[in-house]
Formats: sequence, C-alpha cells, structure tokens
Amino acid sequence: MRDAAQLDVDQAEAALAEARRTLEQSSGLAALARTRLAAQFPGLALPQQAPEVPLPAMADARLSQLGDLVIVNSHLIAAAEAESARMAAVADRARADRMADPTIGLRLFSEFGGLERGAGVIISLPLGGGHRRALASEASAGAAAARADEQLARFDVGETANADVTAARFRITSWQRAREAVAAQMAALEKLRRVQRPCGRSPGCGSTRMICGWRTDPRADQPAKSSVSIVACIAGP
Repeated sequence: MRDAAQLDVDQAEAALAEARRTLEQSSGLAALARTRLAAQFPGLALPQQAPEVPLPAMADARLSQLGDLVIVNSHLIAAAEAESARMAAVADRARADRMADPTIGLRLFSEFGGLERGAGVIISLPLGGGHRRALASEASAGAAAARADEQLARFDVGETANADVTAARFRITSWQRAREAVAAQMAALEKLRRVQRPCGRSPGCGSTRMICGWRTDPRADQPAKSSVSIVACIAGP
C-alpha cells in the first residue's frame, strides 16, 4: 500500500466501513423481520436463507390487461354507479310527483231509510304548487351531482390504473438493467482479481494495487455508490 496515495487508501477504507455498516444494518433488519414473523405466525416454517428473488417477467399485454381489470373490478366505480342510479330514480319520482295522481271513485248512498238512493262518480285532480316544483328541482340537482361523482370516480380509477401500469413497465426495465449491470461488474471484478501483472523488472519492487468495485443493488433503480462490495488487493512480486 505504500505506493498508493494515502487519500485513496483512506477513501477505500471509509467506503469499506460504510459497506460493512450497511451489511450489519441489513442483517439486523432481516433478524427483526424473522423475529416478528416467528411471533405472529409460530407455525410458519421459516427458511434459513431468504429465497432468491425471481426476475420479473411479464408481457406488456398482460400489464395492459391488469390495468383494465383495475377499472372493471373497482368498488369505487361500482359504488358511484349505484348512488347515481339511486339519485336518478329519486329525481324521476320527484318529477312525477309534481303532478299528483288523479283519484277516481264510485260513491253509493241511501238516505231516509232507503227512500233516497243514488250513485255518483268522484274525480279528484290535485294541482301541484311551488313546493313540489322545488322538491323536483332539488332531486334533479342531486342526480346531476351523483352523475358527476360517478364520472370523477371513473377518471380517478382510470388515472391510477394507467399510472400503475406505466410505473410497472419502467420499474421492470430498471430492475433488468440493474441486474445486467451487477453481472457485468462482477464479471469485470473477477477478471481483475485473476490478473497478476509484474510491477517492473527492478529488484525490490513492492508496489501493491488495490481494486475497488462499487456495489450495485439490483432492487434499486440507481447503483448504490455509497459502499464497496469487493476490495481485492493484488500484490506484485
């Protein structure tokens, strides 16, 4: 290490310490999660090691289909439709009540011990006033508001579904690119570890080369350049 700049050595040691801290933090969080699972689900058999996370593989048509299913199975849209239909029925009833139903009846009478008998037809036609008109207007306004709420629910659910599908597309692509970057970096570091170059022909050459590989987290969108995953020191003769 004597030929390397001291600043580079300090930076490498600091990065290595940060990587160890991240490793300890991740191990602690994993142990905490295991303890909580064991306490909440004592009958659940937990593996010693977490299984490998499979690569996301989903066709674009399947993502679009799932987005459509979000809209079809939305309980918000279903509730808004039911409320709109109910308010429309109330408005229709209030509009019909503006003109009350006529009443037709048959009346038979007998007076003076049956000396006078008769029959009559009764027709009643109530006239609607300002009160019924106001009730009909109020119900119509409520129905219009319910229809607006239904359209708003459809818009919100559709926007959420489209945004989720778009986010899933670019996150799957980012995941795949991150895994490719990890594979490429690990292959490069493995090649560098196998390289043994003589530092020179002069005797007493004791130079040491330090190779630091930056860790890339496949679960993140960007490489985690705050820690060092591999530090390989190749010493010359």
